[in-house]
Amino acid sequence: MASSTPNTIVLRSNNRDNGMQRVHEAPCQAATPIRPGMLLAVGTTNTIKPHAGAGLNREGNKVAIDNWQATGSGLDTVYNAAETVRYIFASPGDVLYMLIKTGSNVAKGAPLESAGTGALQAAAGTAIDSLVGYAEEAVNNATGSDGRIRVRMA
Repeated sequence: MASSTPNTIVLRSNNRDNGMQRVHEAPCQAATPIRPGMLLAVGTTNTIKPHAGAGLNREGNKVAIDNWQATGSGLDTVYNAAETVRYIFASPGDVLYMLIKTGSNVAKGAPLESAGTGALQAAAGTAIDSLVGYAEEAVNNATGSDGRIRVRMA
């Protein structure tokens, strides 16, 4: 039986050109360790970092994708500080397998925003600039570490 757990970040692309994921071409180094599926923000001097403002502007929906170039890479292969990060500017309608903050309990269809750690949480407000996307599934990540959730990008 096939696994129901995805092994990639981009589950469905809404790329009108060819349906493939849109990889950012400019080299950006990780300012700190980054996990695939994290919401990202621009750092200083050509770096990228986990989005650090809970409920704040999402800064263009930049999302780290799989580190397939690493030896023994997998969905949770971390980009280390100073390593080149592959990420996309997610488009509305893309479905991505992102991180959900520990302690989050979200219903299918719930609006999601940055949790301030690169992970997502249920949206607390109604600010349009903070809306990252909508939960494609119900997830109760009550304990442990950041989990995964399917997100339809806004």
